[in-house]
Amino acid sequence: MGEFRDELTGFMSTFLGYGSLSASTWFIGPEEGGGQSVEELEKRIAVWQALGKRPTVDLCEFHIRLGVTKYFASRPTIQRTWGQLVRVHLAASGKATNTRVVRTYQAERLGRADGDSLLGELLPLPKSSLRAWPYAPLASSIACLRTQEAYRDELQPQRIELWQNMLTRYRPETVVFYGTNQKALWESIAGVRFDTRHGDFNTGSNDWTQFMLLKHPNARKGVDNSYFITAGSYLAELLR
Repeated sequence: MGEFRDELTGFMSTFLGYGSLSASTWFIGPEEGGGQSVEELEKRIAVWQALGKRPTVDLCEFHIRLGVTKYFASRPTIQRTWGQLVRVHLAASGKATNTRVVRTYQAERLGRADGDSLLGELLPLPKSSLRAWPYAPLASSIACLRTQEAYRDELQPQRIELWQNMLTRYRPETVVFYGTNQKALWESIAGVRFDTRHGDFNTGSNDWTQFMLLKHPNARKGVDNSYFITAGSYLAELLR
């Protein structure tokens, strides 16, 4: 357990997501889906170790090693969150956003180590729902995992600072945050206020990055395909 504790601590403090930090477009959400059990987390940590324990890894390679292949098959299933982020990215790039193109981009380009998109998360541990917390059994090794609240209190400030440092270092052209309940946290990371509102989108910018805040793709209302396509089209206007 001591070795796993050290690896888990390293994962929580350094792992950011999938893709390349040199990508021009970053998508940052509150936390990754999944996370059904401690056993699943152990598998994720093992794959992360095998891929070199880097801050970002290749989305496809990571999930195939994890045994999750349906999103990268010859006719891939569109993952709900990823698919909507792909629509934003394609629309912002002036490309088609039909289902075929979304499938292809998700399977072949999204979050790739040499690609143009980064999928990141504020908090590092995956969860299957807002209230789910399968990690309490690990509290004997890492005290903050006893409750979700203790975990957030401990990790959120560290992760905000980590993302702030990455933004300053890499200066991506575009950062799209999703999850409007976390607006204050996203503004803290960006270092700007998202005071400009266009329909259901909030935006802000500094000298090198255009920021946009969107509803989470899993939100219950107002998040059909057209919402994300419209967001991408508006983002294209801002980037001209």
